[in-house]
Amino acid sequence: MERHEIPADALSDAWVAAIERGDEVVVVRDGVAIADVKPRARPVDIDAIVALRSRLPKLPGTASDFIRDVRDDPRW
Repeated sequence: MERHEIPADALSDAWVAAIERGDEVVVVRDGVAIADVKPRARPVDIDAIVALRSRLPKLPGTASDFIRDVRDDPRW
């Protein structure tokens, strides 16, 4: 399969806007979907994840102790 690059100015403005919003564009010919155009995945912001984790409280004990406590809780 070959890769073909089409400049954004050659596409419909509505298509480009939809892709920029994160929408998926499906190309249809005679009622049959022939291609899916999806936006690229956004890079993960590691610094934001580290900052979030630093604000979360530490659990006492191990993860397995926590799961066991949740399972043993009569509410569940």
